[in-house]
Amino acid sequence: MEVAGLAAFCCRKLYDAGRTRDFTRLMKLLKDTYFGSSMRIQVKGTPELNEYLRPEEGRPLGTGELIKAMDDFRASGDEPGTRCQMTYGLLSEFAHPAMRASSTFAEVLSEHETGWYIQYREEDRLGEQSARMALEILLDNMRIGHGSAALLNLAGVVQKGATFLLRTPSPDEVGDVYEHLLQQPPDGSTPA
Repeated sequence: MEVAGLAAFCCRKLYDAGRTRDFTRLMKLLKDTYFGSSMRIQVKGTPELNEYLRPEEGRPLGTGELIKAMDDFRASGDEPGTRCQMTYGLLSEFAHPAMRASSTFAEVLSEHETGWYIQYREEDRLGEQSARMALEILLDNMRIGHGSAALLNLAGVVQKGATFLLRTPSPDEVGDVYEHLLQQPPDGSTPA
């Protein structure tokens, strides 16, 4: 999901730079994308790590920004919601040692004013509805990631004299991305 978010974030930044014709911010994005290192964050708690890092290794892009960019990409010009952000939060709950992560291994048999009676199992139970939701999340992330990457690939920055311009994809190319990768027509109608 974070990789799909990175593609959506970079796509948005590139197209924003093209709209404003201000490509100077892309230099920082390039640095953060290529040389952002989580180890730079760890230096604060372990200063000795600093001697192993190259000077160009800076802080990585923030995960929250990447996931918000996915919501922006999904909105396609409409007011973005928070579906991807909520999904990321839910996935984080299941991926880290938290109450929700262990909930599939337990079942509350009864509740009383003094507490719960819980039955634990050796294996988790993943129901059909949960499996379907996981696959839908995966498909949504893949659509956003591949769609963003395709739009990045179709764009290009060209120099004209002393200025830079963004070469954007043709309407047909954008339509192909929507139809084949996002599996929805560019006008937002439901596919046949």
